[in-house]
Amino acid sequence: MLWTITHGNLKLEERLKTVFSEVLKVDAKLFHEDLAVGDIPQWDSLGHAMLLQSVETEFKITLDVTDAIDIETIGDLISTVEKYVSSEAPNKLDASRPYPGP
Repeated sequence: MLWTITHGNLKLEERLKTVFSEVLKVDAKLFHEDLAVGDIPQWDSLGHAMLLQSVETEFKITLDVTDAIDIETIGDLISTVEKYVSSEAPNKLDASRPYPGP
C-alpha cells in the first residue's frame, strides 16, 4: 500500500511530517530532527522501508541504496530528500526521460 500525499505547496518538512505520521501511524508531534530509527516501536526495519518507499512516491524520487542506508534520523531524512529535490540532484527522477535500463 502506498501513501500519496497531495498537499501541493506544503514545505518539504511539513510534507515529510505528514508522510511520517501517516505511514507509521503516529502523532505528528513525534517528528523532530533528532528522532532516530528504533526510538519509537513503529519505526522498526519494516516501518523504515515503508517510510522510504512512501517518501520516494511523495517526492517522485528514487533514493540511491547508499543514501537510503545512511538515513538514521529525521534530520538525515530531511537533508537527503532536500538533496534529491534540489535542481542539482544527480539522481532526481525525471519522468520526461526514458528509463535507461540496467
